[in-house]
Amino acid sequence: MVSSPQHTRQQSPFRILDIPELLDHIFAHIDETTIRRTVIRVCRQWLSMNRDRIVREVLWDSGLPLEVLKHKMRTRIPRATHLYYFFRRTGLQRGEKVDWLLDVLKQTHDEHQEHQQRLVQGPPENNISKTKNGAPPGKGISAIDITQDLAPRPLREMTLQEYVEIGMGVPRFLPYMASLTRLTIHQVWDSGFRMSQLLETCTQLEHLYIESLWTINLLGPWLPQRVSAIGSLSPPPPFPLKSLKLIHVQLPQPCLEKFLASTPYLQELKIVLRDHVVTDDNDLTRLCQHLQLLPALKLRSFHFSIEAGPQLTYDDYARMMDVCPQSTEWTVQGSDLSFDTSRLLLKPFNNRSDANRITALEVLGHSIYLHDLLCQLPHLLSVKAVASNIPYENLDVYSSFRRMAPTLQPASAQPRPSSTYDPFRGDSIRVWACRGLQTCHLSFSEGGQDQRASRIVYGYLSQVCPRLRDLKICFPSVFLEHRSALGPGAKASFFLNLESGFCLLARLKDLERLWIDQVDLNGLLLESCAIDWMAYSSSSSSPSSASGSSFTSSSSVSAAPNQLSSWSHRKWSKRKRQAITAKWQADIDRDRSRIANNVARFEGMSPEEIRQKHDADLGVMLQLSSCGMLTDVKSVIDNIIDRDSEWPQEQQKSSFWTRLDRVAIYRTCGFGASPEVEVARLMAAGAHAKKKAEGLVPRKDGQWSWRKLIGH
Repeated sequence: MVSSPQHTRQQSPFRILDIPELLDHIFAHIDETTIRRTVIRVCRQWLSMNRDRIVREVLWDSGLPLEVLKHKMRTRIPRATHLYYFFRRTGLQRGEKVDWLLDVLKQTHDEHQEHQQRLVQGPPENNISKTKNGAPPGKGISAIDITQDLAPRPLREMTLQEYVEIGMGVPRFLPYMASLTRLTIHQVWDSGFRMSQLLETCTQLEHLYIESLWTINLLGPWLPQRVSAIGSLSPPPPFPLKSLKLIHVQLPQPCLEKFLASTPYLQELKIVLRDHVVTDDNDLTRLCQHLQLLPALKLRSFHFSIEAGPQLTYDDYARMMDVCPQSTEWTVQGSDLSFDTSRLLLKPFNNRSDANRITALEVLGHSIYLHDLLCQLPHLLSVKAVASNIPYENLDVYSSFRRMAPTLQPASAQPRPSSTYDPFRGDSIRVWACRGLQTCHLSFSEGGQDQRASRIVYGYLSQVCPRLRDLKICFPSVFLEHRSALGPGAKASFFLNLESGFCLLARLKDLERLWIDQVDLNGLLLESCAIDWMAYSSSSSSPSSASGSSFTSSSSVSAAPNQLSSWSHRKWSKRKRQAITAKWQADIDRDRSRIANNVARFEGMSPEEIRQKHDADLGVMLQLSSCGMLTDVKSVIDNIIDRDSEWPQEQQKSSFWTRLDRVAIYRTCGFGASPEVEVARLMAAGAHAKKKAEGLVPRKDGQWSWRKLIGH
């Protein structure tokens, strides 16, 4: 008797997803965010299989008191996979805080070594398929042994930032860095150390990134000395390094070349030297020839330059392109951008007539041509130019004034009339072509106390680049250096209040990380209704146990997010926003006529004519017709008000930032915090500034007093 298909399915011994090897192969192709938020919540089996794929980040801030660090870090460091050290003023190699940190790292390292020895001596049962009642895999109730989740974990990533005494302090950390696969060092002063010490210890490094605000001297030799059994020097084994970035360094090029011969898996190489420490050994042509003679090396991206040194020519960049001819990721010095060098960047793929192939661009230093370049890179996914200082006027496509937007053209050519945009003549500045941009790290010109400038920046980014995931907005270095002379009103030029249009960034549905670079918080007066919507509009509103990240915040601040997300506070914020936007009615009425005039420009124009003139389609141009206006801001605020009118259960379905994990606003440290914690920090700073503006002074008990005001 032939069984029916239904009976056959019931007698099936197991399902296809009950095979652990197949599941593990599938999980290997899933991004960490999805694993952390979704996969590990399915069942204990999936949690146990992905425990090593979960990233647990911990921020260690030397500015916090030692007791706070002990309270927060003692249980988090042993399970951390990524440690982010932020050192403020105090040195790395001294102080009781650092001594305590090294003791915790040593204890964690010893416990991990003991755990590994126990696994070697007696490996545990396979806890993936172990179930109760003798049921086959996939059936019954799993009895997963979760004790392994509590075991200390080896560090995979480490970041050292700010006042890092790399030459004297890093060697103290070396015994606990053997398991690292990624190491990032950002420091702010001159120093040096021997690369052989680092490379001999960190044999599993896949990504190494060293940068200094001044200069780091990477002393040779780089390769560790190894002696064979017969007493002769033996070549070191291949390094697993995939990415090497050395910014603002001094290095012996022969040592670098010998080291590159031992990195067959290297895909990204970026070297930027300082002009005052360049020697005769540092030669781009010789380095390119050496790289081309390494058959095993298949670079995806390569850059070599000297900051503030001689300008690189077309031939220099052509040599770099010959090293990796299929590269779609480019790094250029801002001073090198010209018509000749841009011909390489804008070269069509495989000499075809279609658009260029650049997907990632990093500009070192300032360049007046960056805006024009972004208008010609339709496939760009990542742009990093933190010193670009793009004029915000170039983002206002319907501005009522003339401005210059330099275009890339031959040096011998006369300036073309199209390089000057005159709205009264019917011209309009071009729009960025990178609609699919995902990573954007840019700086914009200072707008003073004109909040229209911030509305233009926020509105332009949210409409032209709607797929942004990583957004960093920086202030020009000149502004940071002289901010004390600009007055309190200019210290936070990219305002956060409702009129500034900060809420326009709520349109970025895919945003995962937001960082607005540091400005002085002194004098920051801010209504909570301007930013509290962030505290209950992101994915981090879910339980913190799912995030796997740790933040060092004081207890007084950590309690504030619960108050900000309360139903009564939301109703108060709703009424406050309605009262503020009601005062804009006269400006909104004027905006309507301006929007109508902007839209009328396209009457009678075909889509081809619009694209040829503006490098954008009609839809984008219509979206930008209200850019910089309060009408645009009010439309987003109305959406926030409508959302606040819903019950909390319904609000979870209409979150603005469903993927946002980290926010860092007016911070030097880009590690960030959850939106709830960041909102609470800003509100605490605003409340402090408000009390000081009223003449109050803080007391030792945490209260405020009028003593200074009344003269006691």
